[in-house]
Amino acid sequence: MKASVLLCDAAQAVDGKLYILGGGIALVGSPSSFAVAITAKVPWSGAHEQHTWKLDLVDADGDVVDLGGGPISIGGEFRVAPSIDAQPGMTLSWPFAVNFAMVPLAAGSQYQFNLTIDNVTDEGWCVDFWTRSASASQAQAG
Repeated sequence: MKASVLLCDAAQAVDGKLYILGGGIALVGSPSSFAVAITAKVPWSGAHEQHTWKLDLVDADGDVVDLGGGPISIGGEFRVAPSIDAQPGMTLSWPFAVNFAMVPLAAGSQYQFNLTIDNVTDEGWCVDFWTRSASASQAQAG
């Protein structure tokens, strides 16, 4: 299994495609709205199998972020079925997006989203980002 993870302003998965606005950002305000766009690449042999995924937001110490309402961790299950025109042996894609609204992260801090699929993670399935400093966020708001 392979995956691509991208931090962006907003994202949506529709009909097997990702629609991304402001993709590839590495700096957000606080509070801020943003999205994580993900494409999982499933080998042909994994078609029709149940797969699990989890996305954790961690701080610079590697601890899952908890803003008082529980850890920022979201997950679920997915299955990928070959399309009608798919050829045996093809890699199958499952695009999905997770949008976050007005998350009050600490200003001037480093964070990372970590993706896990079927209890496996990979360094390439992580995306680092920073929040603007308090003074930069105030200047931008004014």
